[in-house]
Amino acid sequence: MRLQHILSVFGIRSRLIVLVTGAVLPLLALLIAGAIDDRRLAIERAADDVRATARLVAERQSQVFDDAVVLLSTLSTLAGIDAAGPAECGGLVARAADRNKQFMTIGVVDRSGDVVCHSRLDKRVRFTDVELLARALSGRPGDTLIGRLVVGRVTGRPTIAVATPTAKDGAAVDGMLFASIDLGAMSDLADQSDQGGARSVSVIDARDGKVVAGSGALRRLINASVEGHPLLTALVGARYEGSAEVRGLNGVDEIVGFAPLRIQGLSRPVVVVGAPLDAVLKDAAAIAAKRLAIALFVALVALLAAWGLGYWTLARPIRMLTGAAEQIGAGDLTARTRIGAVQPAEIRVLGATLNETAERLSAAQGRLQSLADEDGLTGLANRRRFDDEMKAACARAERDGAPLSTLLIDVDHFKSFNDNFGHLAGDDALRRIGAAIRACANRPGDVAARYGGEEFAVILPNTGADGAASVAARILSSVRDLRIAHGGAPGGVATVSIGSASSSPTRRGALTPEMFVRTADEALYAAKAGGRNRHAAGQGPGLALVPRAEGA
Repeated sequence: MRLQHILSVFGIRSRLIVLVTGAVLPLLALLIAGAIDDRRLAIERAADDVRATARLVAERQSQVFDDAVVLLSTLSTLAGIDAAGPAECGGLVARAADRNKQFMTIGVVDRSGDVVCHSRLDKRVRFTDVELLARALSGRPGDTLIGRLVVGRVTGRPTIAVATPTAKDGAAVDGMLFASIDLGAMSDLADQSDQGGARSVSVIDARDGKVVAGSGALRRLINASVEGHPLLTALVGARYEGSAEVRGLNGVDEIVGFAPLRIQGLSRPVVVVGAPLDAVLKDAAAIAAKRLAIALFVALVALLAAWGLGYWTLARPIRMLTGAAEQIGAGDLTARTRIGAVQPAEIRVLGATLNETAERLSAAQGRLQSLADEDGLTGLANRRRFDDEMKAACARAERDGAPLSTLLIDVDHFKSFNDNFGHLAGDDALRRIGAAIRACANRPGDVAARYGGEEFAVILPNTGADGAASVAARILSSVRDLRIAHGGAPGGVATVSIGSASSSPTRRGALTPEMFVRTADEALYAAKAGGRNRHAAGQGPGLALVPRAEGA
């Protein structure tokens, strides 16, 4: 009662202010939704950008490995390059390393794991990456192998070796020619792609979880393990290519793009390009703030205008809105309002919103009705609609003295199909078979339905036994023509069995759906007992023909 008393004190102006305030709130909600959508679009654009940049950087980084492959291929043809470590070998690899600064060292390793020829050393040392050597010794001349990220024994710096097996005069593999990549050169390439520090660019070995190269401050992480880091988890989850929103190696939330290098081996180098999330969302936040400011300004103007409006300016359109709303609430979704152009924008917005709501409700009601009558898997009528249509068809056939037929269809050996191929393949088979059935029962008034599980049903108004047999034959042929592989079926493809029940205009007595379903089901059982992949016509007593008396 107290609340009613308070509300009774409010005049038209105060109520109009409340009304306008309520009208402005949906606008604010739309702005919030727009801001959320702007954020989503900004992230999507950034993701596309960093993915493209990652692919471009991966292509450039791959060139370093391509250069190594070309260099090793050329050196392996020289007579002085072999695992015996001839005197001229050191000079050859030293000159090659001097001309190709992207490689820290070049050398030859014999079967025992000793570096017998090196661009920097005159004495033998043990080769660091023993796993790479083992793979080379089991390979063939001309193979290209990529090693793990290791700390070079000579340089003391992290490196990845590219290698190829060596063999003298076509004999068995006797060693390995290698070139160790200068990861500093890869980091220089990363620096060239970081847009002046606006992006983070790194190369991560996805197999060992170590940083191979990085731009700017990320250089300090080279050879550091990032196992367990959210970025590595996202990278592996994306299968080394794609994008994600995750905390970067620099500790900043980023939109990151991944792209693998072309050459993979014991290492799996993946380029990671990150854009700070704050920078990505900066423009979207500015736009949202601007929109909010505009909305607040419009709301203030509307409130001030509402205070000056009188009864005759707003009372009538409000009554119109109320009347339309009451009609919609009562279930009349055809109700619409017509607010004149001279009325305030807020009222017109309310009218348009009310009309749009009615249209959406009408559309939703139609969609719900469709969902209620439609099988979600095949798109055919569901059991509920079949039952309703069958009752109506029986009533029409009895009233008009017209023939009526029903088909029950069962997919042969469907359990074994699911057991062999899985339920997803089974669902796909049911969809395709349902489409074939619908294509064969496509007259106006025909109803194709999923009766349950792997069973389908068809209602054929104005169709006698001969017509039902013709439709059944088309369905049998169409399903076979789908050529759905089924090893458990005699013919190697999925087939169906069909039972039919038909009434005749000369039949007397009431028609019920149960008569047709029972008779068609018995016929379906007979078709299965007769070997499947066939049609059997029912002879149920409920549909027995009764001769009409002459003149009746």
